[in-house]
Amino acid sequence: MQMGLSGNPMLVDGGGVAYPTFRIYDREGQWAVEGVGVAPDVEVWDLPEAMAGGGDPSLEKAVELLLAELESRSGPPATPSPPDMSD
Repeated sequence: MQMGLSGNPMLVDGGGVAYPTFRIYDREGQWAVEGVGVAPDVEVWDLPEAMAGGGDPSLEKAVELLLAELESRSGPPATPSPPDMSD
């Protein structure tokens, strides 16, 4: 869902400015917010001081989670069967 645009005036040079003029509710009866996206599974703060020092907190957290996932699995990965191409 998104915000509505309605009746935005033209500028003198022929351009325009689009700004929201009304809002809508979502199916649960809450205000719909445009451009929210998907909430993260894991929240990571990319603090400027960490990034200025050459770090990448998001990447570091992703690697940490993937290494933990790899350790939790036992044995080699399953080998997929080739697809049946007889049809």
